[in-house]
Amino acid sequence: MLPLGITWLLLLCIFTGAIIAVHLIPSSAVMSNTATSTGQLYEIPQSPDTPVIPSLLYHDTFTDRIILDMVRAADTSYPIDAAMMNYIPANDFQYDNTLKIFGEGPMIDYSRYWQGHQLPARIAMTFTTLKPLMIFNTVIGVILFIAVTACLWRRTAARYALTFAAFILLSGFPLTMWSLQLTDIYFITFIAMLCILCVPKLTMSLRNFPITFFTIGALTTYFDFLTFPLFTLCFPLAALLLMRHSSNRRDATVATLSWGLGYGLLWASKWIVGSIITGKNLFIKAMEGIDERTGDIPSDSRLLLLLLAVTAILLLITTFIGRRKKYRLDALLFIAALPILWFIVLKNHSIVHFFFTWRTLLITYYCITTYYLVNHGSKRKNCNPDTLLQ
Repeated sequence: MLPLGITWLLLLCIFTGAIIAVHLIPSSAVMSNTATSTGQLYEIPQSPDTPVIPSLLYHDTFTDRIILDMVRAADTSYPIDAAMMNYIPANDFQYDNTLKIFGEGPMIDYSRYWQGHQLPARIAMTFTTLKPLMIFNTVIGVILFIAVTACLWRRTAARYALTFAAFILLSGFPLTMWSLQLTDIYFITFIAMLCILCVPKLTMSLRNFPITFFTIGALTTYFDFLTFPLFTLCFPLAALLLMRHSSNRRDATVATLSWGLGYGLLWASKWIVGSIITGKNLFIKAMEGIDERTGDIPSDSRLLLLLLAVTAILLLITTFIGRRKKYRLDALLFIAALPILWFIVLKNHSIVHFFFTWRTLLITYYCITTYYLVNHGSKRKNCNPDTLLQ
C-alpha cells in the first residue's frame, strides 16, 4: 500500500498544480477564440433531449458548451478559486439556451469534478479555435487507434486486434473525436493500452501492476466528465489478459480494485483539497450529485432496462456454457460483468445520459465476443507469455 500512497500523493500534487497553473492564463488571452469556438459548436447537430437509437452518435454539444463556458467564465485574477470551483452561468443546464453564444445569469460552481479537460481547452483557446482543435484531436486519435490495433495484432493475434478495432468503431470513433466531452476517454484508453502492450515492466511485477491501473483510474477521474470511464479499465485489462494468454482472475481483480481506488480516491481528493484551499465546502454538492446519480430512474426507461436485462442474461448464458465446457480465459467474463454493475450502481446517470453512456455496454459484448474467439478461433503458434513479451 505504501507505493500506492506515494503515487496518490504525487498525482494529487500534479493534478492540483496543473489545474491551478492553467487558470493563470489570463481571461483576455482565451476570450476571443472561445467566443468564436462556441459559434462553431452550434454548426454541429445538437443531441436531442430524449435519447433514442438514431441519436446515439450525435454530438453532445450541450456539454461541450459547458466546457467552453467554463473557459470563458473563469476569473483568472483568482486562479485557485477558479480552478477548484469551476464556475459556469446558472442557465447553462437549460436545453432551451443552446442557441445562445454564452449562458447568462448568476454563476454557479461545477466543482464536483476535477474538470481536467480545462487543461487542453484553455491552452488551445490561447492559440486557436474549436475546429482546428477537433481536427488535431481526430488526427492524433486515429494515429493512436492504428498503433494500438497494430500492437494487439503483433502481441496477441489478428482476430483479437480486429475485434477490438470493430468495437471501437461501433462506439462512433473517430466521429466522437469531434466532441470535447468524449475525446479524453479515447486518448487515455489508447495510451494505456500502448503502455501495457509495449512496456511489460508496468504489469509484470507485483509492485508496478497495481500502480499502473491506479494511475489509469486517477487520470480517468481527472479528465473525464463521467461519460464511459470503464473503457480505460476494461480494454487495457482485456489486452493484458490476451497478451499473457492467461485467465488470471487475481490479476483481473487486482487491476479492477486498483483502478477503482485510483478513480474514487483521486475524485474525493478534489473535494478535500478544494475545500481546504478555498475555504468552501465542496462535499455538499458532491454528495447531492452522488445521491441524484445513484437514485431513481425516469419512468419511461423500460426499453433501456430491457436492453440491460438482455445483456445480463446473455452474459449468464455465456458463463454457464463456458464453465460447462471448461473454456479458457474466463477472466474476460469478469470484465464483461463490470458495465452491468456500473449501470446498476449509477442507474440514474446511466439511463438519463444513455445517449453517450450506452458505449459502456459495448465492453460486455466485446468481452463475450473475444471470449468466444479465444476458445473457438485458431490458435496462434508460440502464443505464450514468454514469447509474446520478447
